[in-house]
Amino acid sequence: MVTKNKSPDYSQVTGHVLKEVARRFKVYCTEQGLTISEAVETALIEYLEKRGVWGQQETPQSPKFQRD
Repeated sequence: MVTKNKSPDYSQVTGHVLKEVARRFKVYCTEQGLTISEAVETALIEYLEKRGVWGQQETPQSPKFQRD
C-alpha cells in the first residue's frame, strides 16, 4: 500500500494561518472525525468551485472525498 506522502497522485500544501484559525480547524476536524488532509482537500475544492476554477462535476480521485 502506498501512503499519500509517497503517492505520485498527492502533493503537500503548506501555509501559515492565524493560531486561532488553526485551533478551530483542528477542533472541528476532531469533532467531525476528519483528518486534516481530508478537510483541507475538501476546503480547497470548495474554494476553487466558488471561483469557477474547479467544475462541480469534477470529483477528485481521493477515496474519502464525499460531496454533501
